Amino acid sequence: GENRLPLILVDDVVSSLISAIDAVGIEGNTYNLSAKPCLTSKDYIAEVERVLGTSIKAGHTSAFRRYLGDMIKWGIKLVARHPDASRIPSVRDWKCRQQHAAFDTSRAEADLGFEPQNDRDVIVEEGIHAPARLFLDS
Repeated sequence: GENRLPLILVDDVVSSLISAIDAVGIEGNTYNLSAKPCLTSKDYIAEVERVLGTSIKAGHTSAFRRYLGDMIKWGIKLVARHPDASRIPSVRDWKCRQQHAAFDTSRAEADLGFEPQNDRDVIVEEGIHAPARLFLDS
């Protein structure tokens, strides 16, 4: 909950996809699309709570604890001969999900003219508050 997340607005992704249509020489390339990390998951939850006027129960679970749960499910899959049983769980996989890595967007910036919204207030308003208000209105 303390790691800053590489969030991105949908409009920024759409703009990049549209740019990719006419971009020359990008075939076979992959691109990271993210804004500069500015919010933690705790910040995100707090903003959603503020708009919805409710409390969301969220807690921290270690990568090792998630791995143990995954191992139990994997054992059940082995016994049941589930097709996904070939995927053996790992602690490394769960540690990677803790979002410690930063994304290099320089290739997308150069090839696609990628310019994500990096203003925290705009990301909070357009990426958290506006969708939460839409949820309330539906």
